[in-house]
Amino acid sequence: MHRLKHEGPTPLLTEVARLCATFPLNEQMSKQRASLVKREARMQYHQYQQDGWPIGSGIVESGNKVVMHARLKGAGMHWAPSHVNPMLALRTAACNDRWEEAHQQCCASRRERRVLQRARHQIYSTLQKRIGQRMQEPPLPPALPVTSSPPPTKLLSKYSWRQPFLRRPSHAKT
Repeated sequence: MHRLKHEGPTPLLTEVARLCATFPLNEQMSKQRASLVKREARMQYHQYQQDGWPIGSGIVESGNKVVMHARLKGAGMHWAPSHVNPMLALRTAACNDRWEEAHQQCCASRRERRVLQRARHQIYSTLQKRIGQRMQEPPLPPALPVTSSPPPTKLLSKYSWRQPFLRRPSHAKT
């Protein structure tokens, strides 16, 4: 970790490659090497420190505790899920001295919502008017009756499947 922090990932990756060549049957080591190679660009800790960037997670965790937990987890506080993100956005803006910028964004967002709400209201009222006009229109005239043809005559008695199986002709003598 010391070499990674002060010299960068190149010496570390060289050493890991040497170990993988020495122990080629160790699959876990090969998977770890592949993972490190894939993330080499993100492991430039020596450069990050030279540029003044923090390399630990302590600042983020502390900011979370100071900014978010202090505001949201006070004694007796209960928050609706829909109110948490807006409150955190305002709290973050106040803590970062960006209140004016956040205020302008909030105002612009509210204006956009009002425009959308007016457009929805206008569409809704237009639809209501059209529905009301259709309700007041006279009903359509009844459809013309369909001329029906006379029912077909029953010829069922002439078909052989309707006749008794053993039927004698009526003209036969007994």
